[in-house]
Amino acid sequence: MRKLVSESIQEFRERKMLNEVNFLNKAMGAIKNFFKKIGKFFFFQTEEGQVDPVVLPINIGIMSKNHTLPDYISYIADKDDIALEPNLRSENDQKLIAKYKAMEKNAEINEEVVPLKHPNPNMKNVGRESLYRVVRIALKNPRAVPLMIWGAPGIGKTQIVEELVKAKGAGRLVDVQTSKMAPDDWALPYVMTQAAGQIFDIGIKQSLNDKGEGASGRPQAIDIPKSWLPVYIPSGDPEQDKKLDEALGKGVLFLDELSRANEAVQNTCLKLVNQRIIGDAKLGSQWVVISASNRTVDDPATLPEWSSALGNRFQQYNYVPKYEEWKEWAVGKVDGRILDFLEFNQELFYTLDDEKTMDSAFASPRSWAAASDAIKDLENDAEEEGYKVTARLIEETVAGSVGEDVALELGKFFRIMETFSKKDIRGVFTDPDKARLPKKAGSSFDLSEGAAFLSLLVSSSKGTELPPEEFTNFCKYLIKLDNASLATRGLKAMADTHPAIHEELGEVEGRDKYKEGVELFIDKYKHIF
Repeated sequence: MRKLVSESIQEFRERKMLNEVNFLNKAMGAIKNFFKKIGKFFFFQTEEGQVDPVVLPINIGIMSKNHTLPDYISYIADKDDIALEPNLRSENDQKLIAKYKAMEKNAEINEEVVPLKHPNPNMKNVGRESLYRVVRIALKNPRAVPLMIWGAPGIGKTQIVEELVKAKGAGRLVDVQTSKMAPDDWALPYVMTQAAGQIFDIGIKQSLNDKGEGASGRPQAIDIPKSWLPVYIPSGDPEQDKKLDEALGKGVLFLDELSRANEAVQNTCLKLVNQRIIGDAKLGSQWVVISASNRTVDDPATLPEWSSALGNRFQQYNYVPKYEEWKEWAVGKVDGRILDFLEFNQELFYTLDDEKTMDSAFASPRSWAAASDAIKDLENDAEEEGYKVTARLIEETVAGSVGEDVALELGKFFRIMETFSKKDIRGVFTDPDKARLPKKAGSSFDLSEGAAFLSLLVSSSKGTELPPEEFTNFCKYLIKLDNASLATRGLKAMADTHPAIHEELGEVEGRDKYKEGVELFIDKYKHIF
């Protein structure tokens, strides 16, 4: 662990601690990382005072109370940082880092609105790829310790399980909404009488006398599981039990919102999770138990206390999705215009405010997919009924999914996009010096209009190879914007759309056709490295 460095780069130079490090050469060596994770320029600082630069993403984590960062990061503030936050040398360091995260709109879901990591520091936080892996492994072994997936509302926990069950041919998915259940929703009491034949038909075998009475001499009462449960009641005959088990097939018993279930239901699930039994019945041997739930901090007023006895029966992970991961899934499934909007407005990807947890309309991975479906339904209706789909109608339509505030921003984005012509778009790639610029807003350009136009530029280039001269002209246009944050997002979006850019930057001899544009960009915006 190293102390946080709170001196400007100039001060480091004056103290001769940089040892003539060539910043730009170091940056060029990390260009691929630059494209993948645009970030500030950070430094390793050894005890001997050696300082080496490295490109790292903005989201660098949480400092400890003694103002230190993990071993792999030390942060050096420059003069612009100090101008932004005069008290940088004191307890405001962490606040400054939080400001950077908001300003740069990094790819992770906006944790300035809602912290997506689990409040328990011992809980493992995982991304989409890791969660896919642990669910995939769970599906292959029904006898393994069941899986509990924690996470904020609307981020796609259930969706991931559904996708993998289908993709891996894991059988049926029985989605159990435990928060809405009572103990008697799982089974019904049954009093055994002389009509014992009916009982044997469902796999129950009891010791009855000829009057239909049990060993006590009185009618026997047992619990009969509800028909939706993939369970059977052992008959005592191994062959019969095997047939009953095989008849259940395979699948996943998905216990959704388990932490919201009342204490009695949690207790009902305890043996089901731990011993794979419920009452007198056994869970099918080819059935996997997976659970998911919001964290206590997401809705503390309505959540009962989570049973530690139940929690200890699970492998537990907290899902923290990132925009880039969701975007990979969303291509081809979610309206491309929504993806263009979110590419430049990633702070609106997830907007549940942890101080407004009762809000039911907010942006999330789930609600953006719903908004996309709503737009498609609107366009189908417009075609059938003969009216025009306008930005206002789209705004009104998606508000039901993502909330009015976010819908207003999306509507504004659509309106701006409609004001740019194909000539405006081609002008950027052919003659950036004369190309149309966004309207002015004070001493700079309007960020909303700039973001909308850049998204159009990137979208227009999809599906074809981007000629090197057009990429260079695009970079020249980004330089004209004179806005590091907006330009950086534009460059990253273009590089993500054209993977060849990553491979043609001059890192391999003879493969440098996009190098000119990148070097121009770096020379202009070198202060962001």
